[in-house]
Amino acid sequence: MRSLDLWLENNEEAAIRDALRQYPAEVIGLSGLTAESDSLYRAARYARQGAPGAVILAGGPHATSYTQQTVARPEIDGVIIGEGERTLQEILGRIAAGSAWDDVAGTAVKNGAGGCRFNPSRPFIENIDELPLPAWDLTDIDAYGRAPRHGPRRPTALLPISLARMSLPLHLLPPDARQEVSRASAEYAMRLVDQATEQYAIQHFDIIDDIFNFDAGRLREICEGFIARRDIRFALPNGIRSDRLDTEQIRLLSQAGLEYVAIAVETASPRLQKMICKNLQLDKVRGVIDEFARQRVMMSGFFMMGFPTETEEEMRMTIDFALKSSLHNALFFVVSPFEAPNSTNKCASRLRNPTSM
Repeated sequence: MRSLDLWLENNEEAAIRDALRQYPAEVIGLSGLTAESDSLYRAARYARQGAPGAVILAGGPHATSYTQQTVARPEIDGVIIGEGERTLQEILGRIAAGSAWDDVAGTAVKNGAGGCRFNPSRPFIENIDELPLPAWDLTDIDAYGRAPRHGPRRPTALLPISLARMSLPLHLLPPDARQEVSRASAEYAMRLVDQATEQYAIQHFDIIDDIFNFDAGRLREICEGFIARRDIRFALPNGIRSDRLDTEQIRLLSQAGLEYVAIAVETASPRLQKMICKNLQLDKVRGVIDEFARQRVMMSGFFMMGFPTETEEEMRMTIDFALKSSLHNALFFVVSPFEAPNSTNKCASRLRNPTSM
């Protein structure tokens, strides 16, 4: 078994072919964000060429959000929707036993007529602590230390780690459903960090959770665990909920070893903040950015342009916010709307029908 992170590779095709030569595969799993979808589909094509008889499965954010389009790709046999651990475990067991797997819960497969068949959904994993620690021995850990990194330092060894997850993307939630979020406990986080430190001498981590600071008590426990271990350094590159932070928490994060944080502002328009259900208190966000600057934590701001009905004035408000802030970097992205034909979630509905507000 082998895990390959194409983000670390200069030549995707060569990396996949080399891996398949060294590790002949019966099952190949692919995952990626929507921004990486071109790479995901190329990887599927290279994998099919290198392992014609393998079962190729796609999962992760893009395949979950664009399931029918992903299933339609000729190289892909099926999609794992949402969380993959238990679904993949069942699929592998079926394949090992010589049984059919195309009816496994939590998947979508080709229906034989050029379309897509959705199997029953699978319950959300409520307790991440029940999952085993990552099998880092299956990948090239040293490669992460050679790759470009967020933050002011370039350590020789680091790891990306995930300590939380959401049930489904917002636009895929059933009517009136709550977004379920499962977060690993501070105890699990420390076991994970201790394993990486003891086995691989790693003391720098990229925590890739979307909202690391959602639970204030858990935030404190994890920070105190880092402080007790000393010399731990970490980054929060995927964005935090800045209006849930106070000065004490920012100082605690800095003391715990935070070197870099991304702050997802999205828009400085109060109207658009309401429309996208972000509802940030922009004055408080400015204060949070200033405090991180005082604590000498490097920051990037995430901003978005192209919301439905967005005006030139609102775009300028967002640009001005970035320029006048204490952010070290400002990253601007073009809004990419998702299809949400069966969702009545109020935020998804507003984005589809912004004039109905």
